[in-house]
Amino acid sequence: KPPDSRRNPSTGYYDSFLHDVSGLEAVLREATEHPTLRILEFRGNFINVHAGSLIAKAVFANKRLEEVCGVDIKKVEGGELTELVFESSDNFFRNRHQEDLFLASGGAEFVLQLLLEYPQPNLTKFSLANQALASDTEGVVDLFDKLGQVITASENLETLNLRSFWDSGAAAGQALGRKIRQHPKLRQIFVGTGCLDMALIRDAGKSGRPETLALGDSKMRDCGAGIVSECLPPNIETLDVNGAGVGASGYKVLSQCPNLKDINGIKLGDFHATCTVLDLSKTPASTTGAVASVIARTALTPNLTHLNLSGSNLTSKSHIHDLTPVVGGHGGIGCNGGCDCRHFQGTNAYTHCERCDLDFCSTCCMSECPMVELA
Repeated sequence: KPPDSRRNPSTGYYDSFLHDVSGLEAVLREATEHPTLRILEFRGNFINVHAGSLIAKAVFANKRLEEVCGVDIKKVEGGELTELVFESSDNFFRNRHQEDLFLASGGAEFVLQLLLEYPQPNLTKFSLANQALASDTEGVVDLFDKLGQVITASENLETLNLRSFWDSGAAAGQALGRKIRQHPKLRQIFVGTGCLDMALIRDAGKSGRPETLALGDSKMRDCGAGIVSECLPPNIETLDVNGAGVGASGYKVLSQCPNLKDINGIKLGDFHATCTVLDLSKTPASTTGAVASVIARTALTPNLTHLNLSGSNLTSKSHIHDLTPVVGGHGGIGCNGGCDCRHFQGTNAYTHCERCDLDFCSTCCMSECPMVELA
């Protein structure tokens, strides 16, 4: 049992349980054959991806169901949707008395399986804003891969809204980016607490000359960095993501883009086998995520003798006390993990030390500690 924390909602300790879907399975067995049941609602629960698959199976089996998790089943089956919107408030999970009907990973899995079974060629807007998409950490990458399949099948989609302070991670963003990079009409992806202008990124790739892309205002976090790493045109050589809330995982996938030569003033080409001196004091990394990424990249410099990190952010994510996992958060909480987008702007899965009053946001929880990396 994790230590007590006033941050935790009265519903209990998040992540201190194992998913047991036996109760859900019993409900769905009845729902599959029930002669009069028309509406099923599972939103507001942290159900996992496997549970979402079970819900989809039951819905496909019972053609009498009309509405499930807020979805009009008949409209979906008819391929009539032009918009599909699930939007909750930024702080959609504060405590058990202040909850929106949000989709967790399992709820999103059900919706995506439904859309794959019944494609929506006229869909122009798909919103999953402020939903708990990353609540199933083991299934979130597959979930975003499936989301990419849905977007690919919706050829007229222009807006995808995944806005949430709860970071789904760089790997999930990559899974989505690989599927949508050639989408003909997708113009905007709201991700993190900002927006990626996909039309602007595509246009920059048409210039035929080396380009610089400034994404600091995008607030895209690691999930957005994963998307960008898969969709970046080959002529983009310089990237500025200062202020975008990107953590170590996000910087890592961006630094693996073969065309990029510079991220936030750090020359990626300086990291090579014959390098003996690295002086980063003139362009110090302002976030711990960037620092951890830089330090990890020194694996490419086996002959390094001098490393200057003066001015870089070396805030440690390691902590002497056990941290309590929490789901919640509000604007009065600030991340102590060395982020460049540190004030909580909504519900997320984070950790808290009650004794020291320290909090580490969802992006920082996925990032390596720069001091551990340095050691």
